[in-house]
Amino acid sequence: MLLWARGAAIHSFPAPPSGWPAAEFQGLLAAGLVVSARAGGGRPHSAGGGQLRNISTAVLTREIWFHGQSLTACLQPDEERAIQWPR
Repeated sequence: MLLWARGAAIHSFPAPPSGWPAAEFQGLLAAGLVVSARAGGGRPHSAGGGQLRNISTAVLTREIWFHGQSLTACLQPDEERAIQWPR
């Protein structure tokens, strides 16, 4: 599983297939956001964790999770934002 959402929480790579050294997805819809992300070896690539884009007409606040870490993102309608995970 590469992406999972419930309510305002979005989990990126909650259960990646075993044996995959790296994974990436682009343009998946979750909780009113278009989400793209990549990870390698359980950590995001140095180029960045991913992108979020609000496709709703409302301001959206979402909690984004990756390997037990979370960040809160508040996005205006049509706003796009890069996300970077702490190393």
